[in-house]
Amino acid sequence: TATPRALVAEVAKVAKVAEKVGNGAITRDMLSSEVLAQLDANATASPSAPSTITRDMLPQDVRDDLNKTITITRDMLPKDVRDDLNKSVTITRNMLPADVLSDLNRTISKSMLGSDLIADLNSTIDLSRLSSEVIAKLNQNATVADGSVTASKMADGAITPSKIATNSITTSQLNEQILKYLKPEITSEPQAQAVYADSNVTYSVTTEGKFLSYQWKKDGSNLTGETNSTMTITDANATLHDGNYSVVVSNDFGSEESVKAELKIHYLNSGMIAWWTFDTDGLDKSGLGNDSSPQGNFQFVTGKVDKAIRVYNGGHIILPYLSSLENSNSTFSFWVKEESITSHGEAYLKIGQIIEIGNYYDVATFSFLADTSFESAIQRNNWNHYVITRFQNSQKGFLNGTSVGTGNYNYGDNFSFTLSAIAKHWWSNGTQSSTRLTGLFDDVRIYDRALSAAEVQALYNLGQ
Repeated sequence: TATPRALVAEVAKVAKVAEKVGNGAITRDMLSSEVLAQLDANATASPSAPSTITRDMLPQDVRDDLNKTITITRDMLPKDVRDDLNKSVTITRNMLPADVLSDLNRTISKSMLGSDLIADLNSTIDLSRLSSEVIAKLNQNATVADGSVTASKMADGAITPSKIATNSITTSQLNEQILKYLKPEITSEPQAQAVYADSNVTYSVTTEGKFLSYQWKKDGSNLTGETNSTMTITDANATLHDGNYSVVVSNDFGSEESVKAELKIHYLNSGMIAWWTFDTDGLDKSGLGNDSSPQGNFQFVTGKVDKAIRVYNGGHIILPYLSSLENSNSTFSFWVKEESITSHGEAYLKIGQIIEIGNYYDVATFSFLADTSFESAIQRNNWNHYVITRFQNSQKGFLNGTSVGTGNYNYGDNFSFTLSAIAKHWWSNGTQSSTRLTGLFDDVRIYDRALSAAEVQALYNLGQ
């Protein structure tokens, strides 16, 4: 506490008086002018009298007053002293003595603190001890530790969308219960398929989900460019396409891979003894050398399976006689599109006395069938696929991949007539012939075995 200097001076005077009265003498400077005058008078009158007044020389009442404890109140002080007391006094470090400065500069250790202060320092500070201003600042700048916000902490609605920073929640922070509604789901898997060579194959997958992307794989490796829900293989062959196919469906929330669907490709060349594609010539593509010979007016044009041969104005194709087909199992397959036909009609395919199939006004194309009424609905000016298979004593007819019936087959014992052709036939033991058909022929095949219905369907599919 700072004491005004005026008060210090007055108190000092009082203290000095008390000090000199206590066991010593009252000196001249302690006496009033009236007492000093009397002392001087006495000294003049009696030079031999003592000049010092001791305590014993004072009367008792004076000594009692000197021994009293004096209490000085503000009312006892003069106004100028009281004004000094009321002043604001600024004490700077330069006004302090060295011992006070040393105390101020000293480090306060925990051992110097009172037990009540130490208890306060060691106590836990919870939100109830913080001001509303501090709490608001904490809520604004709080950092939430990873994994500290659980479902129970969110249930009371304390965490709202407005409190979540944009792009702060990633898929890695979502649990499986949520992700299963966001990830892709395959509802229909691709199926294993067995097809014949040169046919087209389509795999597909059905899915649920948003913003989906697809990647098809073959034997675990990505297929370049196959990024749709369906994948089509054209002109399948075993070397390139046999294998296991799957598809990975993805979005931002995850991915799912389908089952592996096997593709098995079978070739339709088993038992083939002649194959005329007529893409650019009449050569036999079976490799057995049974080449054909186009005659008269013909040209190679767009066909049903790649190119085809068109005959017109008497044009036709001479075929080699295939004696191995006599009294044996066999299959005859071809595509034909009539443009026009005259008079009694014309043969599509004739091989000696082994087979003759055509469009005659008085003979059905499948003449061995009991019911041939369906033939009246054939649209001859469109492409049609005809197949006859023979097995032992029966033969079947197929039109555009579908079986139209079964009839008997009687093996002959006379195969002396061997003339063979496409778009031409003979009569009168080969002395008379006709070429009355204008039309297109494509993919003519002959086998020395009876193909199955599935194989016939595959042949038809080649033209689709």
